Amino acid sequence: MKKLLLFLHINSKILTGFIVGGFLGYLHWFYFGCYWGNYLLSAECWVNCAVGAIFGGFVASLFNIDSI
Repeated sequence: MKKLLLFLHINSKILTGFIVGGFLGYLHWFYFGCYWGNYLLSAECWVNCAVGAIFGGFVASLFNIDSI
């Protein structure tokens, strides 16, 4: 349990970026999603949430200078 709390404390900014990115991906799907055509990012909710979470984690890791 101690190792888990240490992991969460060290990576809190990146995990927050994952959560915010997933939420923004959901909002993109909800407001701009279309169900026709071949545009993959707007067809499925889980794709938008996953791509948003990955992108949010990446952007947050750029600003996570503490762990270097």
